[in-house]
Amino acid sequence: MLALVSTHYHFRRVVPVALRPLFGKTEFWISLKTGNKSEARLSAMALHAQTSVLFRTARTMTDPAQNKPLTKDDLLALYEDIVKKQEEIIEANERKAAQDRKLEHYTASMDRYRDLLKTRAFLTYSTDALERLKQHIITLRQDMVTGKIQDKASLARKTEEIERLHETLVKLFQTGPAFSQAPGAVPPPHPLASPHPLRLQPSHPPHA
Repeated sequence: MLALVSTHYHFRRVVPVALRPLFGKTEFWISLKTGNKSEARLSAMALHAQTSVLFRTARTMTDPAQNKPLTKDDLLALYEDIVKKQEEIIEANERKAAQDRKLEHYTASMDRYRDLLKTRAFLTYSTDALERLKQHIITLRQDMVTGKIQDKASLARKTEEIERLHETLVKLFQTGPAFSQAPGAVPPPHPLASPHPLRLQPSHPPHA
């Protein structure tokens, strides 16, 4: 019923001996133009049913639909019609497969584009966050040099603030571009999300 020739399956059916003079063939061979066995099996089952009807028609030499006598040429035309319809099915399947491939390629391209937008948004946001953290550290150093921080409590508050910002930034990088659920989405609120660096009021030195 199925024959694999090179990389494609073919439908093969032996013509009954008594009917061979009518068709001029000992076998029917119809290319299924597929290497997928499951698809080939379905096509072969349909062709087997159609050729069975053709053999019954050939035995009576009567058109079952119009109940009129048939000639040998009519039988050959019926066989050619079976082959033609099979080719049309194959062409339709090939067109659908090509459309599916185009759709899959388009979908993959759109997914890559959305990922690119998310990555770009993440890089912009994280770069700004790094710059704000850098400015906090610079400010701390300047305050220590200029003497604005003269007690341990003030130093502890400043250090705690920088550590908090650093932890937030680490979490941000661990999350990565996934922090944006859609292109152009606004990042979730963060201590680092403030448009301006956080400024702590410098502590005043204790009164003498």
